[in-house]
Amino acid sequence: FFSFVIVFVFGVGYYFISRDVERNRDIIKLGLVGKIAFFLMVFSYWQKGDVSTIAFSLVFGDAIFSMLFAQVLYTLKNRVKSATA
Repeated sequence: FFSFVIVFVFGVGYYFISRDVERNRDIIKLGLVGKIAFFLMVFSYWQKGDVSTIAFSLVFGDAIFSMLFAQVLYTLKNRVKSATA
C-alpha cells in the first residue's frame, strides 16, 4: 500500500513539474534519482523473493519513466545550448 501512495504523490508532483518543465529541471533530476533508487531497491527485494513478480513488473514501468525523464533532461540541455550559441 505504501508504494502505491508514493507513486500517487510522485505522480501529482510530476504533473506540477510538467506545467513548466524548463523551470523545474532540477526537480526532474531529483525525480530521476528517486525512480532509479526505487527501482534498484525493489529489484533487490525481488531477487530475494520478498516482492512478487507482478509488483516488480509494475516497478519496471518506473524504470521506463526514468529513461523518459533522462530524455527530457537531455532535450532541455540541448535546447539551452542552441539558445546560447
